[in-house]
Order: sequence, then structure tokens, then C-alpha cells
Amino acid sequence: MSLADSSPPPPPLQAWIRNECEARWHALANCLGKDPSIFFPEDTVSNRPHLYDEARRICEACLVQVQCAEAGKHEQLGMWGGMSPSERHPKKVRLKLVLE
Repeated sequence: MSLADSSPPPPPLQAWIRNECEARWHALANCLGKDPSIFFPEDTVSNRPHLYDEARRICEACLVQVQCAEAGKHEQLGMWGGMSPSERHPKKVRLKLVLE
């Protein structure tokens, strides 16, 4: 294959490239190096709307927000992909309110 050849890589190589990109998305995240308590506050019991404001601002312009949301879709705590636990699991929040 020459440099002038613009054909796509063979399927096994395409899969490897896709897997490598998916595995390394967090290296491109805006939250990298930030204080984890911004995204995982200790006060998770109260459902204060402003609890995740700083995290939301960081996530808003993140290039890997979709990948982060996918990675955190089953997480019970913290901000993932710009979504708080109640935004990721609205049915659980409603059920908790009904049961209380």
C-alpha cells in the first residue's frame, strides 16, 4: 500500500483502530486532571440542582461527552457525560419519591 493509496484499512485494522479510540477516550476528556469531587460530590443524598453545576460547565464543551455518557450509563453516582445520576436514571428517582 503506497502513501498515495487512500483506500480504507482492512477490516481487522479498522476494528483495532476503533477499539483503541474507544479505550482511550478519557485521555481527551475535559475533566482529566480536575478534582474528582467536582464530578463525585460527597453530598449525594440531597438532590440539589446546583450540586453538579461546575461539572456540567466542564462537560458542556467536552469532545468525548457521548463516550463518557455511554461509559457511565450504569453508574449510580457522579456526573457522566454531562448527566447527573437523576438525569441518567429518571425512573429510579421517581420510584424513590413515590416510595418515600
